[in-house]
Amino acid sequence: MSQEPDIRVTENKMGTQPVGRLLAGMAIPMMISMLVQALYNIVDSVFVSRLSENALTAVSLAFPLQNLMIAVCAGTTVGMNALLSRSLGAKEQERADRAANTGIFLALASFVVFAIVGALFSRTFFLLQTDVPEIVDYGTDYARVCLCCSIGLFCQFTFERLLQSTGRTHLSMCTQILGAVTNIVLDPILIFGLLGFPRLEVMGAAVATVVGQCLAAVAALILNLKKNPDIHIRPRHIRWHGATVKNIYRIGLPFGGTLREFFNTDRAEYGGSNQYNAYELSAQPGEFNGFPFWTEICVPPLSCVYFTYDKLLPKPAGKREWGTLAASVRRRKGAKNDKRA
Repeated sequence: MSQEPDIRVTENKMGTQPVGRLLAGMAIPMMISMLVQALYNIVDSVFVSRLSENALTAVSLAFPLQNLMIAVCAGTTVGMNALLSRSLGAKEQERADRAANTGIFLALASFVVFAIVGALFSRTFFLLQTDVPEIVDYGTDYARVCLCCSIGLFCQFTFERLLQSTGRTHLSMCTQILGAVTNIVLDPILIFGLLGFPRLEVMGAAVATVVGQCLAAVAALILNLKKNPDIHIRPRHIRWHGATVKNIYRIGLPFGGTLREFFNTDRAEYGGSNQYNAYELSAQPGEFNGFPFWTEICVPPLSCVYFTYDKLLPKPAGKREWGTLAASVRRRKGAKNDKRA
């Protein structure tokens, strides 16, 4: 007598665990990860400052380029995470896999863009800021290595966010610690030429950073393949998908009108890089993730941003969702009036 195989579907913990336990288990590793991420530039500055003042100045002038790469990484992966998590919650596995693979494609495409910029315009970037030859030479070497080899940064961000989006924040924390420790160990060795390695000075700091990022990216990829059954990374599916790209870079809104950023932890007064949404954002009509409107925002790296409606449109014409919402509000008001009567 044949027996049917025992098939058990394990739901992701984000849909089963209590909220308090889930927040504690996910938030603490993410906080540690953010702290570790901030160590990269700090560690480079500490060791480079022992070379000369000009060397430290060159690395400092390169930080805006690195922050720009991190901003692109963060903005893309936040959108990818949101889409992927919603898809998993709705039991839409194919859509979740498409979000993950499209996010990987966007990371690789972003790397190509920054690599071209680094190869062609690194020296120009520093010449626009200073005329000291030593600073220009140091800065060009540092920026060129960081940008032309930024595939580690983009892949590390993407693969770690895939782990985070499925609730495995402790694994992403481990990969970030691996990258940071590698950077800390290699910095003095490559900068000062210890243990038989050549003395690369400022370029050594860039090489140490890139090696740490690449090692962390490889570790995060392996963990996704071995320990993350909620998504399926397939090389043939890593390609452009227009509808998914739009969903990654958009945010669904319940109401029409204009929005204004009223708090941003990345503003200069809070010690951030001062990347923010300077203008009003318009809610564009068009259904997105169950909402009748959408918009696009600037998401600075390692930051928290809050928005408020400056102008709220009371009646979005032609939207069935709004009609349903209005009918629901009228029913609730009617029920309240009946109780008062």
